[in-house]
Formats: sequence, structure tokens, C-alpha cells
Amino acid sequence: MDMENGIMDGRQLYYLVVFGAAIFAWLSQIIYRKTQKKTFIGVLLLVLSYSLLLFLLGTRVCGIGVDDRAYSNIFTKTTELGVGAVFASTMIEPGYLLLNRLVGLFTSDYQVMIFIVSALSLVFVYATLLSEIKSINLFMAVLLFGMIIYPYYFGIIRLSLAVSISFFATRYLIRGDRMKYNLMILLAASIHYSALILLIMNIIIKKPLNLKTLKAFYVKLIIIIPVALIAISALVIPSVGGRYSQYVLNTDFSLSILDFDKIPIVLFGLFFMRIAEKRMRDYPLYLFLYSLAIIITLCSVFVSFGRAEWYFNIYACLVIPAVLSSLWNSEKERALSIILVPIFIAYGILYSDHLLDQKAHILFIDQYDSVLFEDS
Repeated sequence: MDMENGIMDGRQLYYLVVFGAAIFAWLSQIIYRKTQKKTFIGVLLLVLSYSLLLFLLGTRVCGIGVDDRAYSNIFTKTTELGVGAVFASTMIEPGYLLLNRLVGLFTSDYQVMIFIVSALSLVFVYATLLSEIKSINLFMAVLLFGMIIYPYYFGIIRLSLAVSISFFATRYLIRGDRMKYNLMILLAASIHYSALILLIMNIIIKKPLNLKTLKAFYVKLIIIIPVALIAISALVIPSVGGRYSQYVLNTDFSLSILDFDKIPIVLFGLFFMRIAEKRMRDYPLYLFLYSLAIIITLCSVFVSFGRAEWYFNIYACLVIPAVLSSLWNSEKERALSIILVPIFIAYGILYSDHLLDQKAHILFIDQYDSVLFEDS
């Protein structure tokens, strides 16, 4: 697609789709809050919101995502040789290989695999956001997902699916259903081993979270997470080897100001914790989970495991929308909410603009094409 032929370029299409998905989700939420029940129009608007993101992600031509070609080869090998043979030679996650094999029973077209993984990933994300529909601003939730998380979903599809499953698993952590939580995390780990890091929540989260207990948890995590990552690097990585050999102890490290980009949002979340907690009971847990990304960032300076941040970055899609929703529902703070919305929209655009750049090595959005209009 190019502007010379009168068609918008990939970046313009990206923003149009993300904003469109956010607006449809917001309209659906307005209808839900007025009726306090599911309606045909409300559900239809949600389907349209989901479908827009699925269209862009799931119908992309193979090669738009930086690792699409590598995953296409995995799909072909698994279809031809079977799960066992590919796993024995590569140690690629068995759950992901099994999904490839199942899809391969019906088609040899890898584009179908892209669509199915995209559809599943977005289902888990939407299901999690909708579970908090009474407590968050759904427009901002979908918009932030589209701006700061969604770009990654084009790059490494198995990690994207693992992140979405883990995000969904939070509901069981909240309910105290550790068995279902752990099963969901193990399912995510069968798609990407990195999800195993989330099992440490069984050790850390044993009490209700508030400002007092958060401080204790942070102290624990500063100790536990580095030890866990170093242990994985030293004990687990050597056994799986191959494509995972890069996740090892790093003796050549450095920090930059960009490594602390999440601190302002964490401080913002802490500042408004009391008002947000009144509307969303589990807000402290979401803020806590998001803030873990800072610790992961610092640990990744020593252990090359920075992609584990994805599992925690996604909680910004609940934290910020929860604060904005709480402010909007308070007559005293409503004006502040109106001021903050465009600020976070600007933040999302700046953040995504960096991710969409080819130098970020995530996706080639300027070369975007869809199988639906590839030959048009």
C-alpha cells in the first residue's frame, strides 16, 4: 500500500484500526453502563472492535512480523515431520508445536496459522479487559493495548499467545484459585517457556495487596526475581540450548534513561491508588504486576531476558484505564480525567511510533499488506 496510488500507508492504517477498535469498545461500554446488561448492539460493537484488531494482525502477509519467516519454517517442519521430531531437534515449546500440528491437519497454508494464533491471542486479551468492564475506561484500555502491546504481537506470535493466556490467568490469581492459575500458566509456558516466571506469584502473593503490603512485596521481588532469572539462565537454558542460548548471564551491561520509562506510570498509579481501589477492588494487584516490569528491566541488564517484560507491561491496559474511570465517576476529579485522557493518548502514540519504527525490529508496518487485498 502506498500514498502515490491513493491508498493509505501501513502506519496510517495501523492507527486508524487501533483508534477504531477503541471507539467501538467505548461505545459498547456506554450502552452496557446505561442498560446494565448485554444487548445485541453492545455485543456487535465489541465484535467490531475485536474484528478490526484481528483484521490487521491476523490477515497480514507473512513477513510483516520480524519472525514470521522463522515461524513459517517451524510450521512446515512440524506438518511434515511431526511434533516429536521437531521438538527433539529444536526444543521449541511442545504446546506451540502441537498447535502447529493441529492446524497442519487441515491446511498447509501458514497464513491460516497466523490468523488462528492472532484470534486466540486477542480473545484472551478482550476477555480479560471485559472482566473489568465496570471498573475501567474501555476506550483507553483498548487504545493502550493497541499502542504499547499490540505491535509486539506481530513479531513473536508464540510469545504473544503466551502473554495473552497469562493475562487471562490473572482472574484465577485474584479469586485465589491457584490450581486453575497454575494450569493456565503451564499452558502459556507450553507455548513459550518464559511464562514459567509467573509461577513465582504463588510464593509472593499470599496477602491482600495495599500500600503497606506492596512495599514488602517489592523488597521480596528485588531479591527473588534476579535469583530466579539467574537460576533459569544457569540451569534451564543450557538444557534447552539452540534458539534460547541468548538468554544467559550478561557480563557486559549498561543502563539508560529509557530503562526507567515505566516509573512515571507506577508513581501515577500509586498517587491515585486510594480512589481507584474504591472502584476496582483488585487495582493494587494490577499495579503491582505492572510495576514488576521495572524489576524485570533491571534484571535483564544482567540476564538477557528482557522479553519477560511483556507479561507485566500489559497491565498498563488496566491500571491507567482504572484511574481514569475512577476520576470520571467523581464529580470533583472529572475535569482532571478530561485533561489526562489526551495526555495518555499522546503517550501511546509516542510509544507506538517507536515500536513501529523498523529500527525496533518488531514489524515492518511500512510494508504492510493483507491477504484480503494483497492482489488488489
